[in-house]
Amino acid sequence: MTRWQVEPPEGIEAPGQYTVIESPSGAKYDGTRYGNRDDARRVADHLNREVMKSALDMAMTVHGHQVDKAGRPYMGHVLRVAGTVAPPAGLGKIDEVLWCVALLHDVLEDCPAAIREDYRKMIRRECGQRVHDAVIALTRAEGEPYLEDYIPRVAGNVYATQVKIADLRHNLDASRLPEPPNPARIEKYEQALAYLLRTSSGSL
Repeated sequence: MTRWQVEPPEGIEAPGQYTVIESPSGAKYDGTRYGNRDDARRVADHLNREVMKSALDMAMTVHGHQVDKAGRPYMGHVLRVAGTVAPPAGLGKIDEVLWCVALLHDVLEDCPAAIREDYRKMIRRECGQRVHDAVIALTRAEGEPYLEDYIPRVAGNVYATQVKIADLRHNLDASRLPEPPNPARIEKYEQALAYLLRTSSGSL
């Protein structure tokens, strides 16, 4: 990873005021344009190790052109989940495993099936076994019952559990819900969140 470009807002030169992140693969996310500057800045502030850059590059490559159910760029969701589990720069030591899992939590589900195994191997090679195992736990198999099998499987991995809690909370944010909202989906997410909170201490 040699070419990362993190741009400040136009006309502002203060360090740390990042709004646009461009990865070595060429994927680009504009946090100001999509109202997500704080999350983009928080993630950019932690790009101090190669493993973190690798995780963000993979996430941006897979999700860079995707949109969520409300039509917003999907990277905004990924950055919000990562920003939730990462403390602001200078206010605490970041858990790089947890941070990488947050960035990669949907990569295997959302990448083309033909290259899914390549990404799985890449995650293990570049981010380590703990990140790999947590991402596998977060990857729902086709047809896997959500509440009966998938969520209990997530609960078996402490990193996956913390990331899924952040993921579900953001999925329940009204700004991410399509119009009109799907009551069945909301209920499913609420039940999953309650289960994970009940079976987890809420921290690593």
